[in-house]
Amino acid sequence: MKTNISLAKKWVVSARANLERFLKSLKSEDFADAAFRSQFAIEKLNKF
Repeated sequence: MKTNISLAKKWVVSARANLERFLKSLKSEDFADAAFRSQFAIEKLNKF
């Protein structure tokens, strides 16, 4: 059984990965992907 803390940690790790992809998308000027990645990261951080 997963604890709330382990689930929260999972969401934070996943959101951080999305933020790193967001930065890569900005550098490559893929603004549509950057917008998607930033929104996805924020949604994940709002879950915990």
